[in-house]
Amino acid sequence: PRAVKEGMAKGWSIDFETTDPFTGRRWDLSQVSQQRHVMKLIATHKPYMVALSAPCTMYSPLQNLNKKKGSTEWDLKKRKAGVLLKFAMDVAKVQSANGRYFMFEHPIGATSWQLPSGTDVAMMKDVDVCTVDMCAYGLKSQDRFGEGAARKRTRLMSNMPALIEGMPRQCEGGHRHVI
Repeated sequence: PRAVKEGMAKGWSIDFETTDPFTGRRWDLSQVSQQRHVMKLIATHKPYMVALSAPCTMYSPLQNLNKKKGSTEWDLKKRKAGVLLKFAMDVAKVQSANGRYFMFEHPIGATSWQLPSGTDVAMMKDVDVCTVDMCAYGLKSQDRFGEGAARKRTRLMSNMPALIEGMPRQCEGGHRHVI
């Protein structure tokens, strides 16, 4: 009830697509001031579980093939992605330190899984990792042949045992994957 009175309801989202109900501005978690604001919200509302994901585009091996060496725009995007990834891992650490849960997801091939911020969290006590095929959860996409299942192998990291134990679904085949 207190969260609703203060503008945050159960199941609230903080991402680039939503606005901060207190300021009316879109969230930009690359900004330190907004990160502090989110950390205060977490400290105040003590969410039971937080789902985390930083933009994965800059960690995609395929995207990195197309990068322009020395490109200022590329470097800025990569730096911003690093700030967002580190912040997601900071939130995971706060949740864990306070006996609450987190779940982080990124594609299995993302280079973010090898960065210190992610490996530090993965090595924490009670944190585990599993891999899922998103087509097993109904993910669809389009290609030149029409709609089809999107396999999108994804790695999940969490300190919630029931989540990790209950999530691992692999593709059983029997359908066309969109390429």
